[in-house]
Order: sequence, then structure tokens, then C-alpha cells
Amino acid sequence: MSAMSPMELRKLLSRMPRVSLGSYPTPLQDLPRLTALLRGPRLLIKRDDMTGLAFGGNKPRSLEFLMADALAQGADTIISSASAQSNMLRTTAAAARRLGLDVHLVLRGSGDEPLQGNLLIDHLLGAETTFIQTTDPYSKLSVEVMQRIALDLKARGRTPYIIDVRSHSGALSILGYIWAAAELQDQIGPLGLTRPIVACAVSSGTTLAGLLLGAALMGNPFRVLGLCVQTPASFMLPNVLEKVSSAASLLGQDLHLTPRDVALDDRWIGPAYAVLTPECVDAMKQIARAEGILVDPVYTSKALAGILGRIGEGSLTSDDSVVFLHTGGTPAIFAYAEQLGPLLRPQM
Repeated sequence: MSAMSPMELRKLLSRMPRVSLGSYPTPLQDLPRLTALLRGPRLLIKRDDMTGLAFGGNKPRSLEFLMADALAQGADTIISSASAQSNMLRTTAAAARRLGLDVHLVLRGSGDEPLQGNLLIDHLLGAETTFIQTTDPYSKLSVEVMQRIALDLKARGRTPYIIDVRSHSGALSILGYIWAAAELQDQIGPLGLTRPIVACAVSSGTTLAGLLLGAALMGNPFRVLGLCVQTPASFMLPNVLEKVSSAASLLGQDLHLTPRDVALDDRWIGPAYAVLTPECVDAMKQIARAEGILVDPVYTSKALAGILGRIGEGSLTSDDSVVFLHTGGTPAIFAYAEQLGPLLRPQM
């Protein structure tokens, strides 16, 4: 199979229904002060925190294809599930409202969480919420509750549509980052970088899978590095490969990646998902104070901590160029004020 150009890749994707939710292309910016401070590879940042839907982030790219499918099926209500401080649920609620749809969110948590950050925005958007007593991101309970809500809505004459990127929404959800891969290559190409590394946080694996498939279809003009922030690499690898395969099939492409094609680093998760680590707090401070850019405590800070750690150990050197994909999530900073405050306040 011959390598596609970014234009050819976009033409392939244009066959799939898509609605407009974000502002593209997002900027690709140099990080000269952070690069000089670390004395390692040239660092750049892809600002997908600036996609523009309800504080932006990476989710609008996926939702453009998912919401188009929901509309094609006549949906009037979107149902989705994730953690109480989920970026996906924040932007799903905003996308639903923009398209005139109702939204019901199934939130992992106690229901006593402070009304702050993403959860505050969910309420501002008028999302109906149901809390479930689990913290497991792959809990079957969330699926069962979403299905019960869907059945109840159907009994009342409504047309629900479930978004679950862990399972049946996977193939559609990664199309947005295949598109982003083409956009990124248009931006990287003129810089004359030799196969730079594009590094991103890995939670559901959606963003990573899209970048991997997009790069593969273009002949791998850049390498992709996934930095796990939620589950170990051994768990994520088959999930990512399955998403790549299913999306390639959806697009009519005979392409299958192997485990050797996927670079995953899970050393920066810390004691648990969404728990602060000294490394992620240090990464938050370094990029904020060197470049004036904010990263969140759950996803982007741990991915950036992985990049800084790899520079420190010498696996990323001045011979490399690294594009850090800022996937957003900044509202979560405020939900972590109690934990972050003592770590940031100047010592007297």
C-alpha cells in the first residue's frame, strides 16, 4: 500500500459523516525556553487544548464523528459514562447542547464530589447525572446503567445514543485523530524535522490509536509515543491494536499493526489513576513557569512528566525532536486546588 499524502488522508476520511465542533488547525508551537532549560531534544507542543468547545481538548475531534453518527440514527439524547471529573463528559455535554440534544451522564463517584472543574461545567450545561459507586474505568456497572437508562428512554418514546469509547464507539472515535495526524503532518513538514516523536497521554487509547493509524497510512513520517496515565501498557496494547484494526476496516484499508509498532511507557502513572505524583506536579510547574502554558494534573502533566523523565534518563536526546500533544483537561486544575495549593504556595 502506497503512502498517502495528508490531503489524500483527509479525502479518505471525508467519506465518513462528520459535524463541525472544533476550531482547526490548532497551533503547533515551539517551546524554546523549556528546551533550553532541559538541554535535551527540541520540544514543540500541539495545542489541542485550543480546539474551542467548552474549554477545548482532544475530545471534540472524536465527537465530530460520533455525534454525526448519532444524528444519522435520529438520536435525541446522548448517554455516556466516565469519571466525575471527565473531560470527555464535559465536551460530550457541550457537543450535545450545540446540536440540540439532551444528555445523560453516568459518573463514577460517590456523588459527594465538590462541584468544581469539569463536574461544575456538566451541571452548567444542564446534563442529567447518575452516580455509580465504582472507580473502575472498565466497570461493567457503567455499561449496565447506561443500557438501563437507554431502555427507559426508549419506553418513553425517546431515541438514545450511547457513546462508550471503551467498546462499540471505538472505531468511530479514533477517526478524529487520524484527521489530526494529517493536520499535524502539514505543520511538521515545513519544519524539516526528521521523523519527530509525537508524544501523547494514553487513557482510553483513542488518541494514540488515531495517531498511529494516521501516521501508518501516510508512511510513518513521524513516530508516536504513548505515555500511559491510567492503566498499564500490557492492558492498553491489545486495546489500541484492536481500535486501529477496526478503524482501518471501517475506512476500507487493509492495515494491521503489530505490538512492535506501538511504543507505550507506563512508568509515570504513579500509585493510581488521577492521583498526583511529584513528577507530574514538577512538570506542571516547569511548563507553566518556562512557557506560560497550563497542563492538567490527571493526563497531560503525567504525559509531560514522562517526556521529562525520558530526557533525564537519556532515552530522549538532543538528536530528537518531540511534539507534545496537549490534549486539554485544564478545568481539572481547579478540582485539585486542595491538593495542589500546599505544593505551589511559596514557603515562608
